Amino acid sequence: MTLRLFWANGSPNFGDFLSRDVVAWVSGREVTWAPISGCEMIAVGSIYPWLRRSLRRRLRTVHVWGSGTLDIKPGMRADARLAIAALRGPITAAMAGVDDVTLGDPGLLTACVWPDAADETGDRPGLVLHYVHMAALNDRQRDRLDTLFDLIDVRSEDAESVCRRIARCPIVFSSSLHGLVVADSYARPNVLVTPISATPRGFLKYHDYALSIGRLIDTHRVDLATLIDSGLPTGLPESLPYRDRIEETKAALIASFPAALKG
Repeated sequence: MTLRLFWANGSPNFGDFLSRDVVAWVSGREVTWAPISGCEMIAVGSIYPWLRRSLRRRLRTVHVWGSGTLDIKPGMRADARLAIAALRGPITAAMAGVDDVTLGDPGLLTACVWPDAADETGDRPGLVLHYVHMAALNDRQRDRLDTLFDLIDVRSEDAESVCRRIARCPIVFSSSLHGLVVADSYARPNVLVTPISATPRGFLKYHDYALSIGRLIDTHRVDLATLIDSGLPTGLPESLPYRDRIEETKAALIASFPAALKG
């Protein structure tokens, strides 16, 4: 039987569909999308609050493995209908009111799913913009960025293709959380990009993820406007000082996957 997994699919976004591929690899089962009110599990994505809102319609337990939140919301505490195996980071865990739980984004397992993707490294830095930020670029901005970077469009249901492009880049700039997560998975140095129309909402997810692997997310952060106007900044990271924590987190995520859902 297939494993019924919920992931956000309202707008094509490789990070959401990555949930399907990572869960299939860990579970050894075929995975199919299911509505949040009838799924067996949620995993990758800022979807934990969505699950909380659906609990009044649930009769069965649902497993949570690595999901997170976009911002602070009331009424997020876990209850008996949630079997929480892992959460994206300590901020989500605090809001859920749980401790002694595995922390980390399952997207870190991307390099386990497609281990050959980083066999070759290209010579162009990658730029992975959140789909909202990509859509907001005008033609001049897009052409300018396309001359400087391998401009990777996340608006795809083909997570493998997007991940393989990220894995080839010697360094990755990203306003997409999962652009950063996939780069970390393949041990590619990466930098958070602040979009032109940045608002406080949404930054919590970057910090939540970073805290789970001992990363300082603001280090080397760059504005998208700066990349457009001035090109590549100087003083960029050449390695991941938190690489050991990434490997520890990968192992912990694999170990925490619910045995009841494995094939």
